[in-house]
Amino acid sequence: MSIVNLPALTGTEKQVKWAEDIRLDFARILDTLADGADILADMTTAPWTTSSTDPMTGEVHTRTRDRFTRELEDKHRDSLRMFGALYDSLEREHVLEKKWEQISNVIFDQPQAEIRRGTHKVYVLAREYLADLLERETKAKFYIDHR
Repeated sequence: MSIVNLPALTGTEKQVKWAEDIRLDFARILDTLADGADILADMTTAPWTTSSTDPMTGEVHTRTRDRFTRELEDKHRDSLRMFGALYDSLEREHVLEKKWEQISNVIFDQPQAEIRRGTHKVYVLAREYLADLLERETKAKFYIDHR
Protein backbone atom coordinates (compact mmCIF):
# COMPACT_ATOMS: atom_id res chain seq x y z
CA MET A 1 0.00 0.00 0.00
CA SER A 2 1.30 3.41 -0.89
CA ILE A 3 1.31 5.73 2.08
CA VAL A 4 1.11 8.65 -0.37
CA ASN A 5 -2.53 7.77 -1.13
CA LEU A 6 -3.59 7.81 2.51
CA PRO A 7 -5.52 10.76 4.00
CA ALA A 8 -3.57 13.41 5.89
CA LEU A 9 -3.25 12.96 9.63
CA THR A 10 -4.60 15.46 12.15
CA GLY A 11 -2.94 16.49 15.40
CA THR A 12 -0.01 18.57 16.54
CA GLU A 13 3.02 18.75 14.26
CA LYS A 14 4.97 16.45 16.59
CA GLN A 15 2.09 13.94 16.83
CA VAL A 16 1.65 13.87 13.06
CA LYS A 17 5.36 13.24 12.43
CA TRP A 18 5.44 10.39 14.96
CA ALA A 19 2.16 8.93 13.71
CA GLU A 20 3.35 8.98 10.09
CA ASP A 21 6.28 6.74 11.06
CA ILE A 22 3.92 4.37 12.88
CA ARG A 23 1.48 4.37 9.97
CA LEU A 24 4.37 3.54 7.62
CA ASP A 25 5.14 0.52 9.84
CA PHE A 26 1.48 -0.53 9.60
CA ALA A 27 1.66 -0.17 5.80
CA ARG A 28 4.72 -2.45 5.76
CA ILE A 29 2.79 -5.02 7.80
CA LEU A 30 -0.04 -4.72 5.28
CA ASP A 31 2.34 -5.37 2.38
CA THR A 32 3.75 -8.44 4.13
CA LEU A 33 0.24 -9.75 4.84
CA ALA A 34 -0.60 -9.30 1.14
CA ASP A 35 2.55 -11.20 0.16
CA GLY A 36 1.63 -13.98 2.62
CA ALA A 37 -1.87 -14.21 1.13
CA ASP A 38 -0.38 -14.51 -2.36
CA ILE A 39 1.93 -17.32 -1.22
CA LEU A 40 -0.93 -19.20 0.44
CA ALA A 41 -3.13 -18.81 -2.65
CA ASP A 42 -0.55 -20.78 -4.63
CA MET A 43 -1.59 -24.42 -4.22
CA THR A 44 1.20 -25.76 -6.47
CA THR A 45 2.88 -28.85 -5.06
CA ALA A 46 5.95 -30.85 -6.00
CA PRO A 47 7.29 -34.18 -4.77
CA TRP A 48 9.61 -33.91 -1.80
CA THR A 49 11.80 -36.80 -0.69
CA THR A 50 13.42 -37.32 2.69
CA SER A 51 15.75 -40.09 3.76
CA SER A 52 16.84 -41.28 7.16
CA THR A 53 19.08 -44.08 8.32
CA ASP A 54 18.03 -46.41 11.13
CA PRO A 55 20.92 -46.23 13.62
CA MET A 56 20.36 -49.82 14.77
CA THR A 57 20.13 -51.59 11.40
CA GLY A 58 21.74 -49.11 9.04
CA GLU A 59 18.68 -49.44 6.83
CA VAL A 60 17.84 -46.35 4.79
CA HIS A 61 14.19 -45.27 4.83
CA THR A 62 13.01 -42.98 2.04
CA ARG A 63 9.72 -41.14 2.06
CA THR A 64 8.26 -39.07 -0.78
CA ARG A 65 5.26 -36.80 -0.41
CA ASP A 66 3.85 -33.72 -2.07
CA ARG A 67 4.88 -30.40 -0.60
CA PHE A 68 3.72 -26.88 -1.44
CA THR A 69 6.30 -25.13 -3.59
CA ARG A 70 5.88 -21.79 -1.79
CA GLU A 71 5.78 -21.50 1.99
CA LEU A 72 5.40 -18.65 4.45
CA GLU A 73 8.51 -17.16 5.99
CA ASP A 74 8.96 -15.87 9.54
CA LYS A 75 8.27 -12.31 8.37
CA HIS A 76 4.78 -13.38 7.23
CA ARG A 77 3.94 -15.09 10.51
CA ASP A 78 5.35 -12.12 12.44
CA SER A 79 3.21 -9.66 10.49
CA LEU A 80 0.09 -11.67 11.30
CA ARG A 81 1.04 -11.70 15.00
CA MET A 82 1.58 -7.90 14.92
CA PHE A 83 -1.79 -7.43 13.25
CA GLY A 84 -3.37 -9.71 15.87
CA ALA A 85 -1.90 -7.63 18.70
CA LEU A 86 -3.24 -4.41 17.15
CA TYR A 87 -6.65 -5.95 16.57
CA ASP A 88 -6.83 -7.28 20.14
CA SER A 89 -5.91 -3.89 21.61
CA LEU A 90 -8.57 -2.15 19.51
CA GLU A 91 -11.16 -4.68 20.53
CA ARG A 92 -10.25 -4.42 24.25
CA GLU A 93 -10.55 -0.65 24.12
CA HIS A 94 -13.89 -0.89 22.29
CA VAL A 95 -12.49 1.25 19.47
CA LEU A 96 -14.18 -1.08 17.02
CA GLU A 97 -17.01 -3.51 16.84
CA LYS A 98 -16.00 -7.11 16.51
CA LYS A 99 -16.66 -7.70 12.85
CA TRP A 100 -13.72 -9.87 11.91
CA GLU A 101 -14.82 -13.48 12.26
CA GLN A 102 -12.37 -15.58 14.24
CA ILE A 103 -11.21 -18.19 11.78
CA SER A 104 -7.62 -18.50 12.90
CA ASN A 105 -8.40 -21.64 14.92
CA VAL A 106 -7.93 -23.95 11.96
CA ILE A 107 -8.47 -27.60 12.84
CA PHE A 108 -5.12 -29.24 12.23
CA ASP A 109 -6.35 -32.75 11.56
CA GLN A 110 -7.69 -31.56 8.21
CA PRO A 111 -5.75 -32.21 5.01
CA GLN A 112 -2.88 -29.77 4.41
CA ALA A 113 -4.71 -28.11 1.51
CA GLU A 114 -7.68 -27.26 3.76
CA ILE A 115 -5.41 -25.86 6.44
CA ARG A 116 -3.67 -23.74 3.80
CA ARG A 117 -7.02 -22.42 2.50
CA GLY A 118 -8.08 -21.49 6.04
CA THR A 119 -4.78 -19.76 6.74
CA HIS A 120 -5.05 -17.92 3.41
CA LYS A 121 -8.46 -16.62 4.47
CA VAL A 122 -6.97 -15.30 7.73
CA TYR A 123 -4.27 -13.39 5.80
CA VAL A 124 -6.78 -11.97 3.33
CA LEU A 125 -9.12 -10.76 6.08
CA ALA A 126 -6.25 -9.27 8.09
CA ARG A 127 -4.97 -7.47 4.99
CA GLU A 128 -8.44 -6.09 4.18
CA TYR A 129 -9.06 -4.98 7.74
CA LEU A 130 -5.70 -3.21 8.07
CA ALA A 131 -6.09 -1.51 4.67
CA ASP A 132 -9.51 -0.20 5.72
CA LEU A 133 -8.12 1.02 9.04
CA LEU A 134 -5.25 2.89 7.36
CA GLU A 135 -7.61 4.54 4.88
CA ARG A 136 -10.18 5.73 7.42
CA GLU A 137 -8.16 6.58 10.55
CA THR A 138 -6.81 10.13 10.38
CA LYS A 139 -6.11 11.00 14.02
CA ALA A 140 -2.39 10.98 14.78
CA LYS A 141 -3.17 10.10 18.41
CA PHE A 142 -4.80 6.85 17.28
CA TYR A 143 -1.53 5.59 15.76
CA ILE A 144 0.51 6.75 18.74
CA ASP A 145 -1.84 4.99 21.16
CA HIS A 146 -1.77 1.74 19.14
CA ARG A 147 1.87 1.47 18.14
